[in-house]
Amino acid sequence: LDFGVDNDADKCHFCPKYDIKYPDRLVPVFGANITCWQMQEFYESVDIDKNSQNCALAQKMNFICGCDGTGYAGANTEAKQAVLAWLPRMMAILSIFGSLFILYDTTRTAQKRCKLLNQMLSTLSIFDILGSTAYAFTTLPTPQADYLYGSEGNDKTCIVRLATSK
Repeated sequence: LDFGVDNDADKCHFCPKYDIKYPDRLVPVFGANITCWQMQEFYESVDIDKNSQNCALAQKMNFICGCDGTGYAGANTEAKQAVLAWLPRMMAILSIFGSLFILYDTTRTAQKRCKLLNQMLSTLSIFDILGSTAYAFTTLPTPQADYLYGSEGNDKTCIVRLATSK
């Protein structure tokens, strides 16, 4: 059972260190108009086991409220969140440069352009450039309401990003 604990040490805390930085932010996963402060108060007033799925879900979303913890894919500092956003961008840029070099190398001369292997490599490189370009945007098109590091988009940019990454 998720509810009822015998020992206070087994109780779930939404923000384990009681460090809510943004008490008025909405936590959209748990319903309309539920604020961080309400989530904290709920988890403090109801005995929910710390090993329950409800507790795990709440703690995975507590980064929205600025709580210290591993909710943001294990990144508990803003610097780690920045690394999670920028590392794929850097890898995508390296992939684009590699694909551009392959395109250059396989299409330099008419003789190279005629070889089937070079044609296949060129085609693969073109699609890699397209995919890497979409991948380079990482969190940028994500709606700002999701509170991910570097998110600047809205619902429409999120849909476009999803469509281009498939």
